[in-house]
Amino acid sequence: MEVIILFVVVFIVLCLIVELISRAIRRKIGHIESKEKSPKESKTEYVKKGANYAKDKVNDTLNNEETGMFASVGDKLKKWAKANVVLGVIYGIVIAIVAVVIDDEFIFAGIGVGIVEILAAWAFSLILYAFGELVANSKESKRIQQEILNELRKNK
Repeated sequence: MEVIILFVVVFIVLCLIVELISRAIRRKIGHIESKEKSPKESKTEYVKKGANYAKDKVNDTLNNEETGMFASVGDKLKKWAKANVVLGVIYGIVIAIVAVVIDDEFIFAGIGVGIVEILAAWAFSLILYAFGELVANSKESKRIQQEILNELRKNK
């Protein structure tokens, strides 16, 4: 019975940790924005701001190839890699603690699995971060090449 209670408590704690981390990441990325308007702002000014924002968004969409969720894939991959390391370390520690608490026979196996989990999360995150860096650098290189090409076309 104690083991079941322990698993439930660990599961709830992990869910809370994942929720807090995902909120922090979303806030950092900018998905959670304040939608309050200034009290001094009149209704027409507020509507004009919205119209200008919409017009700017349309122009950005026409000028850029990628928008929305594909706008900065490299940066998102790098942020996900960092979050993956944190979650993997937490998960590995929890596995080791649960295995030690369950029974004395599982001490070395639990610690071993916890260490393997931490190392696997670290290795996967290195690969994911490197790929994110590669994507970000590739997009920057493409942008610079396009600027050079445009300058060469102007000079002809």
